[in-house]
Amino acid sequence: MSMLKNKTKILYLFLGVIVGVLCQSPAVLTAQTNAGYAGSYLRLGLGARAIGAANTVPVGNADAYGYVYNPAALPKVERKNLGLTYGFLPLDRIYNYAGFAMPLPPTAGLGIGWLATGVNDIQGRNSSGEKTNMYTARQNTFILGFANKFSEYVRAGMLLKLMQNNLDEIKSNTVGLDLGVVIEPIPFIEIGVTAQNFNGKFSWDAKDVYSQGNTVVNEVPTIYRIGGRFHATATLDLVTEYERSDKGAVVYRFATEWNPLDMASLRAGVADGNFSFGGGLRYDLFQSVDTALDYAFVTGRAGEGSAHYFSWSFQF
Repeated sequence: MSMLKNKTKILYLFLGVIVGVLCQSPAVLTAQTNAGYAGSYLRLGLGARAIGAANTVPVGNADAYGYVYNPAALPKVERKNLGLTYGFLPLDRIYNYAGFAMPLPPTAGLGIGWLATGVNDIQGRNSSGEKTNMYTARQNTFILGFANKFSEYVRAGMLLKLMQNNLDEIKSNTVGLDLGVVIEPIPFIEIGVTAQNFNGKFSWDAKDVYSQGNTVVNEVPTIYRIGGRFHATATLDLVTEYERSDKGAVVYRFATEWNPLDMASLRAGVADGNFSFGGGLRYDLFQSVDTALDYAFVTGRAGEGSAHYFSWSFQF
């Protein structure tokens, strides 16, 4: 009974913090973002489950996507997970992801993934502003994550990302490092802290391609995130997160996930003034294989258009 009372008090406190932040400033949901900096495709999110919750995943999910938000989620993966995602994005953008996560007994986990993104039909112009050729940009990100459970309350891990960026004949590669920790002080609360994209920078050398080309370096913002997941009831999770980058950008995120049935989930969230929602179905595919279908819808910024994401994952 005392545990139930404490849980109710924490729920009220959790909701009070969210309401307080929202009321403190009307601009809190439209805070400055990292738009305009390199690596924007890395900030789209991974997997329809997380994207439907406005990418509010401070502690990660125990699947083929969640470890990219926080590698410390990997020790909670109980079975092998294969995940595939396809995104229908506006502005001729391309989005595909394939990932895999598995437990490494007795206390660790491993994750690998490939994110393929890009933009078609980019109009080129010369120094006088006249139209020239049409260009295509492509980005490939290869991901490797590892984490271990160090005690009943603490998990920690790291993530390596090899990022390849191609624009027409010009190519640039870089390696980024993520670190993550999850703490579970009590059974129904998880607190996650991550630092993402250490060392990420693209160096573009166009001297060998264009007569007036030069070398340009674009840094990928290092992002720091802290947040918590509160298991309000057996079927309802509340999640909040604060994000800040080394470029001064700040983003607040709030989301909820409700499981009205064992096989069905509904999600909704808000981040940076953009709303998202989605749902998922889980069911047995074969005798030893389970599967999940997830969908997410993101409103997008004014003039940008909405986006749709579909994920299909397998547990075996």
